[in-house]
Amino acid sequence: MTVRRSGALLLALMLSATACGDDDTTATTGTAATTTTAAATTTTGAATTTTAATTTTEATATTAGPPSSIMLDDPALAEEPPGVSYRATLEFRMRADLGDGTIEEGTVAADGGKLLDPERHSLVVGTEGLSNLPNCFDIAASTPNFVSAYHTFYGGLSGDTGGDLAGEAFLYEAGITSNGVLADRYEITLANIQPSADSEYTSFSEAYLDVARDGGYVVSLVMIGTGRNNTFTVDQTEPRDVVYRLDFSEFGEMTEFTAPPGC
Repeated sequence: MTVRRSGALLLALMLSATACGDDDTTATTGTAATTTTAAATTTTGAATTTTAATTTTEATATTAGPPSSIMLDDPALAEEPPGVSYRATLEFRMRADLGDGTIEEGTVAADGGKLLDPERHSLVVGTEGLSNLPNCFDIAASTPNFVSAYHTFYGGLSGDTGGDLAGEAFLYEAGITSNGVLADRYEITLANIQPSADSEYTSFSEAYLDVARDGGYVVSLVMIGTGRNNTFTVDQTEPRDVVYRLDFSEFGEMTEFTAPPGC
């Protein structure tokens, strides 16, 4: 797994981009196991003693405290929840105010996810203000061995485990609700970013990774700050405003694929 291949990855994707379409994969269905032991009652004379011994595996897994830190190169973070449909969306923007009333902006927007019966993926990407990339293409359809949107953007292509997000991230907030899922939030800092030749962050105003408490998959990644990315045609003589949001939602409720405007 890992993060922010925004420049190098998108250029690599261009080489394999095709017309929009779906890609079939296979997942394994998992269900939480729940074990309950009935209350035991013992009666001696007039005294009655009741001892309740109830163990719920699912509740224990959910309410157990999260780890104080995670390793951002853990491959488990790139996995998707098994046997569940979901929506995946991406927003990536770089914006420059040139100071003379001129605003330059480049954008990447993606929408898709996974459907079941039959199981298939789609992640349609629309772009504006980027160099050497199609305006609309389906990453899931054009990426060999597609695993998930997080794997594609941050885990590399076709089993490549390299990426731009690595190292240890520390717990920032525990037990939050993120996109309808109980999750734990881990803070991302500049120390976690491995700059590539065409992209780098210079500051963060907000940066975190939300990880599902039950399942350990990524629910949301947000990185907002300043930086440079040579994939965009935006003027970058100075670091520019950057917004990156990757979200997974509608778990078990997703019923149809959608696409960004213009695709």
